Amino acid sequence: MADTVTIPKVGPVNKKVLIATGIAAGGFVVWRYISARRAASAAPDATDAGISTGAAELPSVAGAVNSDGTISGTPAGSSGTTNPSGSPTTDAEWTDLVMTKLPLDKWTQTDIITALGNWLSGRSLSQLQQDIVRAAKAAAGNPPSGDHPIISGGDVPITVAPSGVTAANITASGADVKFTGVSGAAGYVVQVSGGISEKVQVDTSPAHLALPPGTKVTVTVAAVTGSGGTGPASAAITITTPAGTLPRPAAPHATVSGSKVTLSVPAVPGATLYEWVVNGADHAHTSTPSYVYQGKPKTTYRFSVYVTAGQAHSLTSTQTTVTTK
Repeated sequence: MADTVTIPKVGPVNKKVLIATGIAAGGFVVWRYISARRAASAAPDATDAGISTGAAELPSVAGAVNSDGTISGTPAGSSGTTNPSGSPTTDAEWTDLVMTKLPLDKWTQTDIITALGNWLSGRSLSQLQQDIVRAAKAAAGNPPSGDHPIISGGDVPITVAPSGVTAANITASGADVKFTGVSGAAGYVVQVSGGISEKVQVDTSPAHLALPPGTKVTVTVAAVTGSGGTGPASAAITITTPAGTLPRPAAPHATVSGSKVTLSVPAVPGATLYEWVVNGADHAHTSTPSYVYQGKPKTTYRFSVYVTAGQAHSLTSTQTTVTTK
């Protein structure tokens, strides 16, 4: 047993085997140590690699925004404020750039667009809109049109209605509504009711209304604040557009099939209804320039047509006479 060594939990081991294993393990450790030393001496110094060991500095990254607002990696002589996709050349492009930089979980897209639009137009801003504008300028700089003053007061309610509301340039297709604005308004809403009902939003006077021929409407104007609040409505005015005229349609083209007659005419610009006349009396109307008339066998009929749009109408066409089979 003199040639063996007892190892706990292993048992007797030959001394020659144990010595050989120890020499191999020691050689492996020495080799790993020499390799590590060589690798360390071949690597560049941390300072030479541009890596700072200080906590206050970080390596420059091309395209990153620095603390002074410039962008790393910009060519010498440039402003350093150009975004990677190119500088905006219009206020619309600047607004698009702002939309990519402001947090949409804090402000809605509508809030941002309204705030920037009011600011660029020189209107009074609510506190929310002032915050958005300041954040936009911090994130994207000033727009191409330059800096604009931030005008407060958009939260102040408007208690005065626009005055001097009048109608001008009345035609068969519409009219202009003129009025005197009020202080602090970011815009105006023109309420139309009667023959048609709609709201028209404008920045200032006048407001153009598109109206059908022969239509009577009632119109009021109210101011709107920067935050969207609406002031009192003005006194109402009434506008009536003239009936106007429509082009006279051509004589109907008739195709006879037994006792059935198919009528058609070329479409008339502006017409909304085609009124079909049979033997001199109104018979039917359609929204398209064609109609199928069911007559009696071997009977003669005289067909004509006129068109309407609201209260506007055309002259009646010449007649087309046919006899069914």
